Amino acid sequence: MNQQGGVSETLHGVEVADPWRWLENGEDPRVAEWEESQDKRTRAALDQLPGRNALREMLGPWFEVTSVVNAKTDGDRVFFELRGGGRNQPRIMYRGGVDEGVALDPLELRSDGQLAVDWWYPSPDGRFLAYGTSLDGSELSTLRIRDLANNEDLHETIPHTRASSVAWLPDSDGFVYTRYPTPGSVPEGEQQFRPSACLHVLGSPVSDDAEVFPEMTGRGDMLRITIDPAGRWVVATIHHGWTSTTVYVSRLLPDSLEFRVVSALEGANSSGIGFDGDLLLVLTDHDAPNGKIVAVDLAGEALKPEQIVETGEELVIESAALALDRLVIRGLRRGQPYCPVHAITGELLSLLELPNADHVFALTGDVRRRRVLVGYESFVRPPMVHEIDIDSGESRPLAVTHLPDEFDPDDCVVTRAEVASRDGTKVPMALAHHRDRNPDQPSPAFLTGYGGFAITRGAEFYPAIPAFLAAGGVIAGPGLRGGYEFGERWHRDGKLERKQNVFDDFIASVEWLIGEGYTTPARLAIGGGSNGGLLVGAAMTQRPDLFRAVWCAVPLLDMVRFHLFRIGHLWVSEYGSPDDPEAFRYLHAYSPYHRVNDGVDYPAVLVTAAASDARVDPMHARKMVARLQEAVGERPDRPILLRMETGAGHGAGKSTARKVEEAVDQWSFLRWQLGMQTDDS
Repeated sequence: MNQQGGVSETLHGVEVADPWRWLENGEDPRVAEWEESQDKRTRAALDQLPGRNALREMLGPWFEVTSVVNAKTDGDRVFFELRGGGRNQPRIMYRGGVDEGVALDPLELRSDGQLAVDWWYPSPDGRFLAYGTSLDGSELSTLRIRDLANNEDLHETIPHTRASSVAWLPDSDGFVYTRYPTPGSVPEGEQQFRPSACLHVLGSPVSDDAEVFPEMTGRGDMLRITIDPAGRWVVATIHHGWTSTTVYVSRLLPDSLEFRVVSALEGANSSGIGFDGDLLLVLTDHDAPNGKIVAVDLAGEALKPEQIVETGEELVIESAALALDRLVIRGLRRGQPYCPVHAITGELLSLLELPNADHVFALTGDVRRRRVLVGYESFVRPPMVHEIDIDSGESRPLAVTHLPDEFDPDDCVVTRAEVASRDGTKVPMALAHHRDRNPDQPSPAFLTGYGGFAITRGAEFYPAIPAFLAAGGVIAGPGLRGGYEFGERWHRDGKLERKQNVFDDFIASVEWLIGEGYTTPARLAIGGGSNGGLLVGAAMTQRPDLFRAVWCAVPLLDMVRFHLFRIGHLWVSEYGSPDDPEAFRYLHAYSPYHRVNDGVDYPAVLVTAAASDARVDPMHARKMVARLQEAVGERPDRPILLRMETGAGHGAGKSTARKVEEAVDQWSFLRWQLGMQTDDS
């Protein structure tokens, strides 16, 4: 391959080779030509694999299974995002008593499935829906407002509202929202940082929208807005990356807002739960690494938090919700889902019963009644949000799931294990396999993980899992440091200069699976996306002997230059800045792209990326594939492949049809490498 445009430079006294620097520029015609040649190579390798049609027929129905992953309640209606059912994009549905219907169908806005609804917020009276749409998975949202009385959009649209926080006024006449700078109003590249909060009144020109919060100062800051349903208070929370927050409060005045800082919570991660009169309930890790719930009297001068619920050593609070006068917690106890119900005063009253809930991913409260919406799933049960009456315990799913007839979740076994990492730390791991698996014979296995940004990853459902288990495979997902399985300490032990702990945890999990006889290196594949792509890239370059195949999706792989592309600067609080000499030292030490060495027998690798990814620049994927191909040479039986998708982004908003084709490529590649051939006949 031609290393045209490669460089070598001295950074903080270290000579750093970057032979494929020229592949960073996605606008360069040479890069387009290189990508075209890679696509031909990838298609030649994958399209000839036996069993692709059978695999497509096997996986397709699982991508059509009904599921619900997001729900909100306002007024008398529950709004929820309904996936599956043979549709290319999820619909926003509503239900209230006997009244139910479609609030928004993105396929009516554009029929090819390339337009996605990124986020949505119903008004308190249930009449309006503020929502953001984007094309090709870019997540570069434009805010629109749907009048549900006539199922038509209002005339106003608001661009530059990526991941917008929307807080409706209590009378539903307008809302406060966050937006990013207009291109040209700030230096090039800065339009994706420093959001502002503006007030929009329905029916008024967007040009009249006034900023209602002081200008953001930190380049890596994010802003969330909450308004008291009673109309007394507004809360603005600045997230300084994933490190800490600053909470501001103001009375909701007709002419202006006068914000004060809740200084007692500074330096911690805090998020508002809800309001009880003039009390703001807050989840914070201030002096409580597992989280605690405090109440702040907003009418008082001191804004001093008073503790309501403390976790102790065993309970970790992931989120909490207010349901009338009940405080419900989404937590983990000894690493297992645990959802206690408390009085506003903190008294423990009961526990929510969540059958087959191996991973609880969402909790929303109804401020008008004792009702919560809880989302949970497992390796073998698709995600579903359940509406639960707190007093009676009655629970019903927001939609009915019909699994393919040939699969019974009860035929699979989901277990938990504890793995000792390199430094002796015990790491939890969820495993699943068919109950008929022969324990005396190694099985094909797939291990996935994440380990970052205080995100808990457990026994999560993916549509390809049931077919893999039915074919005799083993699925495993460790709760790596960097996540939130055991609170903020667990997160901090897997970030910045301690990031290597995450890779050590993952490698230890692989060694445990092999040592316990579940699999062998020749029958083991690993996979992960985004920060999980960094994880498998690091694992592959540090222990290439442990894996047969790697699936690396939308990854970060050049950790010396990640902060210079797209929104990479937002992640400096998690990874560290390469501009800092000390951070550069550990980033360069594990950066997968820089750890590839010639002559090493690396596993087969499929790297997937997308041209419209607004989060992780596909330059990471291009450079890593080029470097690996250079290192191993031609190796048809264990190739290094790049699957670059146009008209797609980081993953959100991808149409069902595209998801199926991506899964066919991914799993035909993995099955080929693991010796799990499927016959098309």
